[in-house]
Amino acid sequence: MSRGIDYSKWDTLDDSDDDEAENTRPPRHEQHSSCAAAPSCNDPANTTISPCRQGCRASRPEVAQLDLHSSSRCAVCGRSPDDSRHQFPRCNKCKLLHYCTRECQVKDWKGVHKEECEMAKEKLDADRMYAPSSIQYMHGWMSSDEYFAWQRRREEALFKDIKALHASGQLDYITLNVKRMTETHVAIGMWYRTTGKYTATPPINEGTRIRKLGTADVHNMAIWRLCLFSKMPGLREVPGQVNVTPVDLIMLEGVEQLVNSAIEDIVMATDGKRAPYFIIDTDVNLEALFWRKITTKTVDVTRDRQFHWFYLPSIAETCQSAIFRAAKQLFGPAAMLQVKFASNPAALNHKFVTTAPQQLLFRKSWEKNIEFFAQTLELDKALQPFYETRAKERGVSVKDVEAELMAVALTFSDVFRMHLIDYLDGCKDKTLWRKSLAEHCQMTDQQFSRVAAELAELKPSYPNDIKNAMSMQRSQIDRDMDDVMGKKVKLKCGHSVRQLEGMLRQNGMLTDPTKAQQSMVDLLRKLISGEVKLE
Repeated sequence: MSRGIDYSKWDTLDDSDDDEAENTRPPRHEQHSSCAAAPSCNDPANTTISPCRQGCRASRPEVAQLDLHSSSRCAVCGRSPDDSRHQFPRCNKCKLLHYCTRECQVKDWKGVHKEECEMAKEKLDADRMYAPSSIQYMHGWMSSDEYFAWQRRREEALFKDIKALHASGQLDYITLNVKRMTETHVAIGMWYRTTGKYTATPPINEGTRIRKLGTADVHNMAIWRLCLFSKMPGLREVPGQVNVTPVDLIMLEGVEQLVNSAIEDIVMATDGKRAPYFIIDTDVNLEALFWRKITTKTVDVTRDRQFHWFYLPSIAETCQSAIFRAAKQLFGPAAMLQVKFASNPAALNHKFVTTAPQQLLFRKSWEKNIEFFAQTLELDKALQPFYETRAKERGVSVKDVEAELMAVALTFSDVFRMHLIDYLDGCKDKTLWRKSLAEHCQMTDQQFSRVAAELAELKPSYPNDIKNAMSMQRSQIDRDMDDVMGKKVKLKCGHSVRQLEGMLRQNGMLTDPTKAQQSMVDLLRKLISGEVKLE
């Protein structure tokens, strides 16, 4: 979709290097944090070339100017190899930073890299939504302009692949995932399934430009768009509860806008014949999107017609939340935190986990999943001492206490199921896919009615933290808006936007509301009339 954005400043960059880990970053003593740098480096009202736009080297005239995508640069002093064919040695743990000498490496290790190296390596090992360049960007080792240049080319390649698959009839469907990668960065992941073993693209390993889901590898997901989204850390995970503040809701509102723009781009890129599935997966840090019943909507097609997408927290993380809530209720907050910190999330990294739609509404499926994740994450081992203590105090068996915790955990799954049915009520008439929740879960109407009757009999009630999250009002205070999205700046067209909003628009990640989306409306009208058919 055309956004009227001038990308020409990035089009001359050398993007030939496939190894993300070779991308350059600013010298350690000069780099700015992403939070501080983004508005100044990408402020659409700023006509001065910032240090970041000059390769983060403007303040060091004694050092030769580097292209943004040079192969190697010392993370400490900013020195580059005399011969461009050579590279400085990299950190042998995270393999993300280069050093010209042993002295520079030791200095950096003792200064800051020892701690951040471990964090970066954990991200690379633990989550396929992370890739070397994204970690460099989030840690401030790569400038915003540089990262967005890489991201744009990656997106072009991704769309080219999707169009080719669609044209050849090999594209099955597209799914989106939205995740908070850090307290200030949000990523939209996209994976797409093919109808066969698609081999036009060579096998793709960790850290390369595009990763897609195929029949041979069900874990691969592309980090389609990643961006600094808030100047202020927010949406902190609190085990066993939904934690959201009036200021956090500013972030959530913007996340929804990011997803909306991504959906419109996919629809436009495929001439209205493809759209992401109507359920979007989220992580535990964005589960307030689900509890607050936030939906992403297309532009108005007619006066009363829009198409909706819904947010769904992962079953895996919801099962963990159920266990933490139960542990807190039975053993106390301190015990719950002890169990949380004793868990082993890395155990899921190389394990195939099935969380099929059929498991969303059946209580028995939730019980099996809760038991599975308790064992796999080693939560059952952490809970064992508390089981034994409570059993001794109450004069019952350990098995009885285990059953008690499962019963409490299942009450949370009941709340989740009840809310899901309410949230997606009538979704068949609101989505491009024309599917009901029952159809999504591959249930018969009779099975769905039985689940509804079961929940009516159980009468689950919302925990207080979820009640608060559902009823909370977004902050309207200008100071809070400044903290999250930056101060207002005036664009050349005369309109005023927040600094981060301007950056996101400039980099093609937010639709410009000042421009009519007539082409999108026309496509959606054709879908309604049947002139174009969603495949």
